[in-house]
Amino acid sequence: MVWRQPKRVVVMGRVVEVRLATVEEMRDVVADHDGAKGAWDSDTNTIYLLKGLSSKERERAYWHEVQHLLVDCFDP
Repeated sequence: MVWRQPKRVVVMGRVVEVRLATVEEMRDVVADHDGAKGAWDSDTNTIYLLKGLSSKERERAYWHEVQHLLVDCFDP
């Protein structure tokens, strides 16, 4: 089964956008972007996932970024 990321999720009252991003877009979001497959931007409430990843890699990166989101929710 192919995993498809949501376009938007609500986590603890926060509306979070989920976007696919190019390497250049990732560079703008993550200072140390080399090898980054995903990113969480708390300023824009957006999870970025690198374009071109397999479904499995995208899912793994998504849940990794959700962990960062949850840390921010509990430690603002």
